[in-house]
Amino acid sequence: MSGVVLLAVVVAGAIGALIRFSVVQIFSSADRTPQTTRFPWAILLVNTAGSGIGGLVLGLNSIAAISPSVTLIVVGGLCGGLTTFSTLSVDTVTLAGTGGIKKALANIAVNLGCGLGLAYLAFAAVIAVHSTLASPVISTGLLG
Repeated sequence: MSGVVLLAVVVAGAIGALIRFSVVQIFSSADRTPQTTRFPWAILLVNTAGSGIGGLVLGLNSIAAISPSVTLIVVGGLCGGLTTFSTLSVDTVTLAGTGGIKKALANIAVNLGCGLGLAYLAFAAVIAVHSTLASPVISTGLLG
């Protein structure tokens, strides 16, 4: 990995972290419920968005539409900074510890379901579109 790629990963990670921080601040200012009892919607949003972006980029990489370096910068940097397993874990433990065991379990289930689901859908969409565009019927102009 070149120094330029490494620097780009660091910058992209910082951008992802700043986006996550901003989203959390926006949600916190809109919801006056005590942090220890409210559902962590902001973390769900950034984790799901990061997973979707990751699935999209990995799909693009799998069809050679983008380089491995771009994949590393976006997935390892931007998505790595944007998403957060540690905050998901701490929020879940906090919810469970304050008597919100149902919210804690829902937090785990919804984050995993939405994150994995969107990553899969984004990846599959790239493959499906690529397969359609690479189809001999379309590429020879028989449908156009």
